[in-house]
Amino acid sequence: TYQSVSVQLLPDLVREMRAAAPNIDIHLIEHADNDSLISDLLAGDIDVTFLTGPYEDGRLDIIELGVDPFVVVLAADGVEAREYPGRTYPTRSLIGVPMVGQHNCDCQTAIDEGLRTCGVRPHYVFRSNDNGAMQGMVRAGMGPAVMPLLAVDTSDPGIVIKRLDPPLDPRTILIATPKGATPMPAAQRFVRIAKTECRKRLAKAVR
Repeated sequence: TYQSVSVQLLPDLVREMRAAAPNIDIHLIEHADNDSLISDLLAGDIDVTFLTGPYEDGRLDIIELGVDPFVVVLAADGVEAREYPGRTYPTRSLIGVPMVGQHNCDCQTAIDEGLRTCGVRPHYVFRSNDNGAMQGMVRAGMGPAVMPLLAVDTSDPGIVIKRLDPPLDPRTILIATPKGATPMPAAQRFVRIAKTECRKRLAKAVR
Protein backbone atom coordinates (compact mmCIF):
# COMPACT_ATOMS: atom_id res chain seq x y z
CA THR A 1 0.00 0.00 0.00
CA TYR A 2 0.92 3.70 -0.02
CA GLN A 3 0.24 6.46 2.47
CA SER A 4 -3.14 7.90 1.50
CA VAL A 5 -4.66 4.44 1.02
CA SER A 6 -3.13 3.38 4.35
CA VAL A 7 -4.84 6.27 6.15
CA GLN A 8 -8.14 6.65 4.33
CA LEU A 9 -9.07 3.22 2.96
CA LEU A 10 -7.06 0.42 4.50
CA PRO A 11 -8.42 0.45 8.10
CA ASP A 12 -11.95 -0.30 6.87
CA LEU A 13 -10.66 -2.94 4.45
CA VAL A 14 -8.64 -4.69 7.16
CA ARG A 15 -11.66 -4.59 9.49
CA GLU A 16 -13.83 -6.18 6.79
CA MET A 17 -11.15 -8.75 5.99
CA ARG A 18 -10.75 -9.75 9.62
CA ALA A 19 -14.51 -10.14 9.97
CA ALA A 20 -14.65 -12.33 6.85
CA ALA A 21 -11.52 -14.37 7.63
CA PRO A 22 -10.57 -14.00 11.32
CA ASN A 23 -7.80 -16.61 11.20
CA ILE A 24 -5.81 -14.91 8.45
CA ASP A 25 -2.56 -13.11 9.36
CA ILE A 26 -2.33 -9.74 7.59
CA HIS A 27 1.02 -8.01 7.08
CA LEU A 28 1.29 -4.58 5.44
CA ILE A 29 4.15 -2.96 3.52
CA GLU A 30 4.10 0.73 2.56
CA HIS A 31 6.08 2.42 -0.22
CA ALA A 32 5.74 5.79 -1.94
CA ASP A 33 6.19 4.53 -5.51
CA ASN A 34 4.73 1.84 -7.75
CA ASP A 35 8.11 0.32 -8.67
CA SER A 36 8.89 -0.74 -5.10
CA LEU A 37 5.44 -2.21 -4.58
CA ILE A 38 5.58 -4.11 -7.88
CA SER A 39 9.05 -5.41 -7.08
CA ASP A 40 7.77 -6.86 -3.79
CA LEU A 41 4.73 -8.32 -5.54
CA LEU A 42 6.69 -10.05 -8.30
CA ALA A 43 9.24 -11.35 -5.78
CA GLY A 44 6.43 -13.05 -3.89
CA ASP A 45 6.95 -10.97 -0.75
CA ILE A 46 3.34 -9.73 -0.95
CA ASP A 47 0.19 -11.28 -2.47
CA VAL A 48 -1.63 -8.14 -3.61
CA THR A 49 -0.81 -4.45 -3.88
CA PHE A 50 -2.45 -1.09 -4.36
CA LEU A 51 -0.95 1.12 -7.09
CA THR A 52 -1.49 4.65 -8.36
CA GLY A 53 -2.52 5.06 -11.97
CA PRO A 54 -3.04 5.39 -14.79
CA TYR A 55 -0.61 2.47 -15.02
CA GLU A 56 -0.13 -0.56 -17.24
CA ASP A 57 2.19 -3.53 -16.78
CA GLY A 58 1.92 -6.75 -18.77
CA ARG A 59 3.19 -8.72 -15.78
CA LEU A 60 0.17 -7.79 -13.65
CA ASP A 61 -3.59 -8.23 -13.48
CA ILE A 62 -4.78 -4.73 -12.59
CA ILE A 63 -8.24 -3.62 -11.46
CA GLU A 64 -9.23 0.05 -11.31
CA LEU A 65 -11.05 0.85 -8.07
CA GLY A 66 -11.86 4.51 -8.67
CA VAL A 67 -10.67 8.03 -9.42
CA ASP A 68 -8.93 10.28 -6.88
CA PRO A 69 -8.88 13.92 -8.12
CA PHE A 70 -6.12 16.40 -7.41
CA VAL A 71 -7.25 19.41 -5.37
CA VAL A 72 -5.58 22.55 -4.06
CA VAL A 73 -5.30 22.90 -0.29
CA LEU A 74 -5.18 26.45 1.10
CA ALA A 75 -4.83 27.97 4.56
CA ALA A 76 -8.33 28.87 5.74
CA ASP A 77 -7.18 32.32 6.88
CA GLY A 78 -4.83 32.93 3.94
CA VAL A 79 -4.94 35.45 1.10
CA GLU A 80 -5.58 32.81 -1.58
CA ALA A 81 -8.68 31.49 0.21
CA ARG A 82 -10.08 35.02 0.55
CA GLU A 83 -9.37 35.90 -3.08
CA TYR A 84 -11.21 32.83 -4.38
CA PRO A 85 -14.16 32.19 -2.04
CA GLY A 86 -15.91 29.80 -4.46
CA ARG A 87 -15.45 26.07 -4.84
CA THR A 88 -12.81 26.35 -7.58
CA TYR A 89 -9.34 27.85 -7.78
CA PRO A 90 -7.73 28.95 -11.07
CA THR A 91 -4.77 26.64 -11.64
CA ARG A 92 -2.72 29.43 -13.23
CA SER A 93 -3.03 31.43 -10.00
CA LEU A 94 -0.28 29.11 -8.69
CA ILE A 95 2.24 30.76 -11.03
CA GLY A 96 5.00 32.25 -8.89
CA VAL A 97 3.32 31.22 -5.61
CA PRO A 98 5.48 29.48 -2.95
CA MET A 99 4.08 25.97 -2.57
CA VAL A 100 4.19 22.92 -0.35
CA GLY A 101 4.94 19.63 -2.11
CA GLN A 102 6.33 16.13 -1.80
CA HIS A 103 9.79 14.79 -2.50
CA ASN A 104 10.10 12.93 -5.79
CA CYS A 105 7.56 10.12 -6.07
CA ASP A 106 4.98 8.93 -8.60
CA CYS A 107 2.27 11.21 -7.21
CA GLN A 108 4.45 14.35 -7.18
CA THR A 109 5.62 13.64 -10.72
CA ALA A 110 1.99 13.49 -11.90
CA ILE A 111 1.20 16.76 -10.12
CA ASP A 112 4.22 18.58 -11.55
CA GLU A 113 3.51 17.35 -15.09
CA GLY A 114 -0.13 18.43 -14.75
CA LEU A 115 0.81 21.87 -13.47
CA ARG A 116 3.34 22.41 -16.24
CA THR A 117 0.69 21.45 -18.80
CA CYS A 118 -1.43 24.28 -17.35
CA GLY A 119 1.48 26.73 -17.64
CA VAL A 120 2.55 26.57 -13.99
CA ARG A 121 6.19 25.99 -13.11
CA PRO A 122 5.82 25.03 -9.43
CA HIS A 123 8.05 26.68 -6.84
CA TYR A 124 8.34 24.59 -3.66
CA VAL A 125 9.49 26.06 -0.36
CA PHE A 126 8.73 22.96 1.72
CA ARG A 127 8.69 19.28 0.79
CA SER A 128 7.62 16.25 2.78
CA ASN A 129 6.28 12.83 1.91
CA ASP A 130 4.16 12.93 5.06
CA ASN A 131 0.66 14.12 4.16
CA GLY A 132 0.04 15.42 7.69
CA ALA A 133 3.23 17.48 7.63
CA MET A 134 2.27 18.97 4.26
CA GLN A 135 -1.16 19.92 5.51
CA GLY A 136 0.34 21.39 8.68
CA MET A 137 2.61 23.65 6.65
CA VAL A 138 -0.30 24.78 4.48
CA ARG A 139 -2.23 25.59 7.67
CA ALA A 140 0.76 27.54 8.98
CA GLY A 141 0.84 29.73 5.87
CA MET A 142 3.86 28.32 4.03
CA GLY A 143 1.81 28.13 0.83
CA PRO A 144 -0.81 26.04 -0.96
CA ALA A 145 -0.39 22.38 -1.83
CA VAL A 146 -1.80 20.32 -4.69
CA MET A 147 -2.68 16.90 -3.30
CA PRO A 148 -4.87 13.91 -4.14
CA LEU A 149 -8.18 14.28 -2.32
CA LEU A 150 -7.66 11.01 -0.42
CA ALA A 151 -4.42 12.40 1.02
CA VAL A 152 -6.22 15.35 2.67
CA ASP A 153 -7.76 15.36 6.14
CA THR A 154 -11.01 17.04 5.11
CA SER A 155 -12.07 17.57 8.76
CA ASP A 156 -9.23 20.06 9.39
CA PRO A 157 -10.78 23.52 10.06
CA GLY A 158 -7.46 25.24 9.34
CA ILE A 159 -7.59 24.49 5.62
CA VAL A 160 -9.95 24.85 2.69
CA ILE A 161 -10.07 22.48 -0.27
CA LYS A 162 -10.88 23.68 -3.79
CA ARG A 163 -11.12 22.07 -7.19
CA LEU A 164 -8.57 23.22 -9.72
CA ASP A 165 -9.78 24.97 -12.90
CA PRO A 166 -8.72 23.59 -15.28
CA PRO A 167 -8.32 20.30 -13.41
CA LEU A 168 -5.23 18.13 -13.55
CA ASP A 169 -5.67 14.63 -14.91
CA PRO A 170 -6.72 12.65 -11.81
CA ARG A 171 -4.89 9.66 -10.47
CA THR A 172 -6.63 6.32 -10.25
CA ILE A 173 -6.54 3.85 -7.38
CA LEU A 174 -5.57 0.39 -8.63
CA ILE A 175 -5.16 -3.03 -7.10
CA ALA A 176 -2.88 -5.65 -8.68
CA THR A 177 -1.88 -9.29 -8.48
CA PRO A 178 0.76 -11.15 -10.55
CA LYS A 179 -0.57 -12.02 -14.01
CA GLY A 180 -1.34 -15.67 -14.61
CA ALA A 181 -0.79 -16.69 -10.99
CA THR A 182 -3.62 -18.21 -8.98
CA PRO A 183 -4.01 -15.89 -5.98
CA MET A 184 -4.40 -17.35 -2.52
CA PRO A 185 -8.07 -17.52 -1.47
CA ALA A 186 -7.38 -14.84 1.15
CA ALA A 187 -5.93 -12.53 -1.50
CA GLN A 188 -8.92 -13.13 -3.77
CA ARG A 189 -11.25 -12.27 -0.89
CA PHE A 190 -9.27 -9.12 -0.12
CA VAL A 191 -9.54 -7.97 -3.75
CA ARG A 192 -13.32 -8.49 -3.69
CA ILE A 193 -13.66 -6.51 -0.47
CA ALA A 194 -11.38 -3.78 -1.82
CA LYS A 195 -13.45 -3.41 -5.00
CA THR A 196 -16.62 -2.88 -2.98
CA GLU A 197 -15.30 -0.73 -0.14
CA CYS A 198 -12.90 1.45 -2.14
CA ARG A 199 -15.46 2.31 -4.77
CA LYS A 200 -17.95 3.34 -2.07
CA ARG A 201 -15.35 5.49 -0.27
CA LEU A 202 -14.00 7.11 -3.43
CA ALA A 203 -17.48 7.91 -4.73
CA LYS A 204 -18.29 9.61 -1.42
CA ALA A 205 -14.99 11.56 -1.36
CA VAL A 206 -15.39 12.92 -4.88
CA ARG A 207 -18.89 14.36 -4.33
